[in-house]
Amino acid sequence: MSTISQAFGDRLTWVQTEMFHRRFDIFDNRKSVGRIEWTTVLGSQAVAELGDDMYNMKKTGIFNRRIIVTKAQLDADVATLELGMSGRGVLTYVDGHRYRFERPSVWRNIWRFTDENGVIICRINQKIGFARKGEILIEKDEKSRHYLPVMIIAGLYAIGLITDDAATAAAAGAGGS
Repeated sequence: MSTISQAFGDRLTWVQTEMFHRRFDIFDNRKSVGRIEWTTVLGSQAVAELGDDMYNMKKTGIFNRRIIVTKAQLDADVATLELGMSGRGVLTYVDGHRYRFERPSVWRNIWRFTDENGVIICRINQKIGFARKGEILIEKDEKSRHYLPVMIIAGLYAIGLITDDAATAAAAGAGGS
């Protein structure tokens, strides 16, 4: 697996490789650079791998969700993504750096991380279709390069939760009519 830093500035792709398996694989020109995999079918704990780094993720809360990212090798928290009901949030690293996570339009499945000045660091989109897949568009921003791997995995994890919640709500609505 190549390191994610070798892919900076490129357009990465992500795909849910198996329909009923909660796992997203991340590719750079068809070469695997990472993955996120939920450890149980219905649970919120997941593991992520980017290059040589391993991360654990878990969600707390129902309405105001909190995603905690832990570096597995150190068993130390590295960042927390606080998500509101709208799916917008703030990713805060233990060193104090903060990035906004937002979906600029309800009509398009695109999320992005921006810095405190509104500069876009990366965009994550989800293509509509039978399989969950999309692209990760990385901007060239030297000062945020160190934070990008956690942004990518936290963002994909959040998108997984958001789309799972939407599917559950749609199914509940369809069943209740």
